[in-house]
Amino acid sequence: MNNTVLAFIGIAAYVLRVLASASDEVGNPQAPIWLILLAFLVTLFFVVFASIRLWSLAKYTVVVFIIVELLSTVAPFFLTTESSNLNILVNGAGVVSFLVTIYVLYLLFTKPNRDTNGGLA
Repeated sequence: MNNTVLAFIGIAAYVLRVLASASDEVGNPQAPIWLILLAFLVTLFFVVFASIRLWSLAKYTVVVFIIVELLSTVAPFFLTTESSNLNILVNGAGVVSFLVTIYVLYLLFTKPNRDTNGGLA
């Protein structure tokens, strides 16, 4: 798999995450469970393989990418309905996640491909 294909998988993962995050006024999820699971699996695949692929190029970016993705994935489960600092953290993590994902996609599109398949056999 070359970097361009991995970047397009990342774009698909982000679109799936947006589609799976639909909720009603109360906060109940409106997306089917299979879509939420698919979005999680594709995102996990992208984060793991993009991290492996970019580790030698940008270690700090990969560390920030993993931390922000964990925050934006886990933090909404602790989100309350009333305004709190946690809501601000979750929304901030979503914005930072978007920006870091754009930067990782940029790195994948501009980095030359490797023959080692990301270090995996």
